[in-house]
Amino acid sequence: MLAIALPEWLDQETLRDVALGTMVGLAVLAFLVAWFVKKVVTKLLLVVVLVGAGFATYNQREELGTCASDCECAFFGMDAPLPTVAADACALVNRQ
Repeated sequence: MLAIALPEWLDQETLRDVALGTMVGLAVLAFLVAWFVKKVVTKLLLVVVLVGAGFATYNQREELGTCASDCECAFFGMDAPLPTVAADACALVNRQ
């Protein structure tokens, strides 16, 4: 099975910040769509898609908050490296 992994520099803390920024960007985009798009069906569809993407990102961000305690991190199914401190703690726990 081919596994896709995120780059080493894109660790848990960075992913949480990126996810938060993405959620804010999606909220702004949803507001702009609701403001500028005049057709009701198109507006509703675009807002639902953007809110769904925001919810998915929020859900993944919550997972990132607890993955250090599990010693495994994944973001949308891709392995994400733990921060150095968390990785060292996991290595100590797993060694015992």
